[in-house]
Amino acid sequence: MVDVFYRQNKALPTFRAGQMIPIREQNYNLTEKEGAHFLDFGLGSKEWDGVSRFTFELRTRKLDGSQRKALDMMISGEWKRGTITLKRDKRNRIFATIPYTKPLEENHLNPDRIVGVDLGVAKAFYCALSDSPARLCPKDADLLHGFRMQIRKRRREYQNQYQMGARKGRGRKAALKPLEKLSLKERNFRDTLYHRYSKAIVDFAVKHQAGTIQIEDLDGLKQAKQGNWLLDGWAVGDLQLKLKYKAKEQGVKIVEVNPRYTSQRCSACGYISRENRENQATFVCKNCGCEENADYNAACNLSIPGIDDIITKTLETGTAPTPLVRKKTKAKPKPKPKPKAPQKRNDIGTKPCSCRG
Repeated sequence: MVDVFYRQNKALPTFRAGQMIPIREQNYNLTEKEGAHFLDFGLGSKEWDGVSRFTFELRTRKLDGSQRKALDMMISGEWKRGTITLKRDKRNRIFATIPYTKPLEENHLNPDRIVGVDLGVAKAFYCALSDSPARLCPKDADLLHGFRMQIRKRRREYQNQYQMGARKGRGRKAALKPLEKLSLKERNFRDTLYHRYSKAIVDFAVKHQAGTIQIEDLDGLKQAKQGNWLLDGWAVGDLQLKLKYKAKEQGVKIVEVNPRYTSQRCSACGYISRENRENQATFVCKNCGCEENADYNAACNLSIPGIDDIITKTLETGTAPTPLVRKKTKAKPKPKPKPKAPQKRNDIGTKPCSCRG
């Protein structure tokens, strides 16, 4: 036993159950053979390779295209890999988290072109350009709202069952297990959602050659968005972190600004008033009459360079600065509906009978 656990005065490392095991990049290898990917690693020094060296096949069937590409790039050495972490769950499955560093892509971006991002209520987020009417917003707001309402409803049902004693006879741990599964489901949904949203925002900036993205800072966001169904109880900081590292990979700069009064300020004339917001979805300026989607108007304000100082100066002096000129595009006329064919009727004015004979 001494020869197994001690060799050359060096002990084999041990880990607690459920503990995350870090493995440095020099202690593991990623390989591919006949379409299968393998992870080979050691938990000790080279003297322990015969005892603590392991090889596992990675299950890559559920990986999407970007994840498969990242894995292939790390195997080829084009992307730098980092320290991985291994963790075993209660079902004895081992999960490996493999970080990597992607080289910056050479995009011809204009640092003076800014994308403003507003996390709204009617829409999950809204993007606007500082010098163009181009915009971006997700089309699944109703789907997300329905998912949140469904999760909350099921959580209340489980809590009521526990308070009424319907599940107390099985023990506290077993009684609270459905709530843990529900929280895990919501967390996984949020993580996937934030990855998709952050990627869409960065792709929008690169597509329009914008070198800067202005987002709301976290402290001001919590105060300005109280009661927002998307942000209430959700880790908004996680969305910002995903947006920051995705933007860094593309060479896009992230600037945090205070969202104070951006939802009440008219992006056309600069007039600030609470009365400009008739409801959560519509913005109508009481000064110039500009009517726009409320979230898009806030995103336009966030796309203005130095918006913090502009709003502060407006509140101090009471005069709005000269608004930025945006290129306007003519709205396409809606196609006229085709006239319906008149229904055939009999002599007494009723619909013809469909029976035969």
